[in-house]
Amino acid sequence: MTLVNAISYSVVHAAAGVVVGGALQTAVPRVSEVEQPTETLKLAVVQALLNGLAVYVAGRVLDSANDPTAGILFTWALIVTQPTLSERMRALSGHAGAAVLQLPQKAASLPAARSKQCD
Repeated sequence: MTLVNAISYSVVHAAAGVVVGGALQTAVPRVSEVEQPTETLKLAVVQALLNGLAVYVAGRVLDSANDPTAGILFTWALIVTQPTLSERMRALSGHAGAAVLQLPQKAASLPAARSKQCD
């Protein structure tokens, strides 16, 4: 593999990532301030599945056997062109963090609830 080949792979794969990522960004609805956590999760899963499919197909189409970049540029361009995916992941992280913080309170209320049932 020559340096010229490595550079050409880098440019082609980055461009392909931008095109595919832009298409996915357009296909998935924007993040809404009032989006429910279940809706956020559903759309994040759909977008993650579409990204997985894109990486799978790109690996087959973009000659991954001879790719000196190992698909890194394609994947990077794919992700950075989808701000809605990042927004949804951050929102889900916040929901998960809030749920974890509530666990001690819920666990503390369990013995009280059980003792009331036994009475």
